[in-house]
Amino acid sequence: MDRRVYRPFKVGSVAIFIDPPLWPAHGTHFSHLISDTSLAELHEFAATAGVPERAFDIDHYDVPARRYPALVAQGAREVDGGTLVRTLIASGLRVPGRLRPDRLRASLLSRWNQLLPGCPALGEEMMDRWAEPHRRYHTPEHLLDVLEALDRTFDGPRWWPATAPSWCRWPKLLCSRSPRFGWLRC
Repeated sequence: MDRRVYRPFKVGSVAIFIDPPLWPAHGTHFSHLISDTSLAELHEFAATAGVPERAFDIDHYDVPARRYPALVAQGAREVDGGTLVRTLIASGLRVPGRLRPDRLRASLLSRWNQLLPGCPALGEEMMDRWAEPHRRYHTPEHLLDVLEALDRTFDGPRWWPATAPSWCRWPKLLCSRSPRFGWLRC
């Protein structure tokens, strides 16, 4: 396995990377386009190259194989998939799979349903509230961090109450600023 550290190829001050189009979808193959510096830099490069905004997926652009040669000609540095992922992680821009909105919501709702079976609508409403755009700190990502810290502290989810009490850690975290819910009554 190649473990060399690749120096970014810069065009001006741009360091953009692209992996080969190996990912099949929609009758073609796709590459991933990333920056090792900032999402603003990535968006600027993509806009200049004519890559549509809808191709952006949280921390990278998915680009079809037909665009690969033009993006390389415009300065994107060709790297293999492993190097691309390591570069993205090292940049601090990588959004791990467990924090991607679709997976995060499913994970938190699963935990909710284990904690309070029979109250899925309340869990859905609370997830909607935690995902409101004005939230900057108390977000679904923060909630997952808190729950994982509790799991590590108490050796797994055994800290969860066996039955639905009138007060427990997670509902208190979720409801503390929502008098509408009061104490959980399903």
